[in-house]
Amino acid sequence: MHGFIARICVFGALASKVMCAQSSPSQPQFVSASVSRSGPEGRAGVHIDSPEIRWTFLSLKDYVGIAYGLSSYRVSGPGWIALERFDITVSLPADAVPPQVPPMLQQLLQERFQLQVHRENRDIDVYCLALGKGGPNLRKSPSDSSVETQADNVAVSSHPGDVTVNYGGGAFFKFADNQLEGRQLRTGAMADALSRFTDRPVIDMTNLTGLYDFVLELSPGDFRAMRIRSTMAAGATVTRQAIREAQGSSGASLSKAVQKLGLELEPRQERIEMLVIDHVETMPAGN
Repeated sequence: MHGFIARICVFGALASKVMCAQSSPSQPQFVSASVSRSGPEGRAGVHIDSPEIRWTFLSLKDYVGIAYGLSSYRVSGPGWIALERFDITVSLPADAVPPQVPPMLQQLLQERFQLQVHRENRDIDVYCLALGKGGPNLRKSPSDSSVETQADNVAVSSHPGDVTVNYGGGAFFKFADNQLEGRQLRTGAMADALSRFTDRPVIDMTNLTGLYDFVLELSPGDFRAMRIRSTMAAGATVTRQAIREAQGSSGASLSKAVQKLGLELEPRQERIEMLVIDHVETMPAGN
């Protein structure tokens, strides 16, 4: 459960800016950095209090995703990287800018975890979030401002598996009460959120650029199956009965709900560039 929250937290926080980082002529280093195992319980999130950044209760897979600007399905490595939780606190140089943070985190992971990676293309099964025949039927958010989806606050409802992620500025994503609900989200964020609950990654191919509000009504059976898949994606153990329940779900209510938005979830195979972990230590080197 916590692993799912952690991944939702990570991907909005800094990955949207990572591609700009490579254009910088030189990359600075963190002034200081502390890496430690998380306690048995924790609140997953990203906390920025300039010049300090604190990531708490995230998996190593989450950190690799932040550092390389990738969704979790594009990071391939040993299973434990999705289970073990770490806290990282860093202090930035005075002149640092946000696009420089991910490359600095790459260097930190290489130093503390002896991380070694390579990239390769793989054919994987995906769902493409595409426009339906009649075109989009999405409701634009009342305020189409440029909201950066930075999930600094994560609130978990009382029912296990129900999640609300607040991105700030009125933007949020909620999975609860047999619904998927989003406010002031781009279709790319919708696809990333759906990827946590479906049996394969969802890739946004709508080419839409606005901010939208949406509600996807789900059948109780599909909702339970999606909750089970999110638990499995987080690396947690589930019962065989739960696995069979997830596999037996048709997903028809999700498909119909997406179609009401004028969109389609099209199953296909795509060649995707993956980041493959060649070597990583289970414990970080000393601070």
